[in-house]
This record gives sequence, C-alpha cells and structure tokens, in this order.
Amino acid sequence: MINITISKKFTGELVAIPKKEYQSFNVFLSFIDRDQLFFWTKEWQKKEKEVDNEIKSGKVGKVYDNTKDLRRALSLMKK
Repeated sequence: MINITISKKFTGELVAIPKKEYQSFNVFLSFIDRDQLFFWTKEWQKKEKEVDNEIKSGKVGKVYDNTKDLRRALSLMKK
C-alpha cells in the first residue's frame, strides 16, 4: 500500500491513473487536472509523437513572429 499526502492548499480535482494504463510514466498514480485528461489519451500521445517526428525532420510550417501576423493568416484560412 502506498501512502499519499495531499497538501491542505490543494483546490483542484484529483484523477487517479492506474499504472497499467500509463506505464510509460513510471508512476503508480498521476494527478492530472481534469481539463487536461485529453492530453494523456493514447490517441493524443500518438499524435504528439507524430508532430515531434515532423519537427525533427524539418516538416514545419510557417513560423510567425507576432500574433498580429498569425491572426491575419488564420482569418484568411477561414475564407
């Protein structure tokens, strides 16, 4: 049995992730913000690896220096 101490200051929601589900994190329990659970799904992690591989191989789109240019490009994509 593992004892876990939770700070009195903790105000968020706790979610226990069984080790067998996420062994790659090498922990028995992980405490994740409920709004961030999507990030830890197998599908999302697979896509994160795909993106990392594309970045490593140089397959990166345009990089914007400021939000003004990025917003303008995004608005043109809507049209």
